[in-house]
Amino acid sequence: MSQRLVCRFHPLLALWSIAVMLIVLPCDSAATPMLHSIITSVTPTPSISPTLSTLLGPALTGPLSSSSPIGSGLTPPSKRRIGPEWVTAISAVVYTVFTIILALVAVFQDDIRRWRASARLKVSIQVRRPWCAKVPDEYTLSPGGPELYASVYYLRLAVENVGTVAAENVEVFVNEIRRFDANTKQYRSTPFDSMNLVWAYIHTTHQDLPINIQKYCDLAHVHDPVMRNHFPKEYPTDYHSPLETILCLNTWYQPKSRGYLLPPGTYFVWLTIGGTNCKRIQSYLRISLTGKWTDEEDLMASEVVSIEQVDSDLAQTIMKSPSCIS
Repeated sequence: MSQRLVCRFHPLLALWSIAVMLIVLPCDSAATPMLHSIITSVTPTPSISPTLSTLLGPALTGPLSSSSPIGSGLTPPSKRRIGPEWVTAISAVVYTVFTIILALVAVFQDDIRRWRASARLKVSIQVRRPWCAKVPDEYTLSPGGPELYASVYYLRLAVENVGTVAAENVEVFVNEIRRFDANTKQYRSTPFDSMNLVWAYIHTTHQDLPINIQKYCDLAHVHDPVMRNHFPKEYPTDYHSPLETILCLNTWYQPKSRGYLLPPGTYFVWLTIGGTNCKRIQSYLRISLTGKWTDEEDLMASEVVSIEQVDSDLAQTIMKSPSCIS
């Protein structure tokens, strides 16, 4: 049994020691009178009120006998004591109960530890550093050619483990994306294939999170539209203005349907974040892409893209709207 578990259950060990003393002391002839005197000293004796004493009169002046109608079936208080056999029996029961409890704790200590200790996840995002930042993205004009760079804004989701143990195999999954329809004033589904996002820097779908550590997951990025032609996977299949920005989700796979490319508009994004040993949480985002571009990072939130977290009540209202694909 680990030291942490023993310290946590030390009251049980103390009670178990008392039970052992209770089972051993009555067996010692020298200790038995002392144990009995302690028990009888705290045993309450019955008392009779003055009114009852007056009514009974002489019947209480002498010793009660079995022939007296009042004393029939009663035992004088002076003879009412707990015998050594009762002490032994109670001690044996206490000893047995706490022995069983300690045995169960020893057998299921791993389950108890997992129940007491758990990982809990917390999600946050803002349109400023360190969540979002402007960085250079490299490209080449020909295979083996020199590396060139284009500006891109990366939008990242911060996932923090606020639990008591490390979170294992944490993943961020995009369930659904809906686009706001200005005509119907409703959010309608987009042709997006539900899939995982990738973690920043390591580009994998799963990652462990130590206690009180915050790591970032790449949500999406926005390229300078003038340089977007150098990134073939970021051109939509339908017509799109080459001077407008596109929000490209950082999914682990880019299908040919190009559902991961979102043109200018307002979107509702439903995310699920979970891991092997932590409870799944839901996160809802509202993202607005203006279609404009600026090289000034301080103006990114006002001129390029804005992101806000949506509470669960509003999210439920949005998801109840018609889900036909826009």
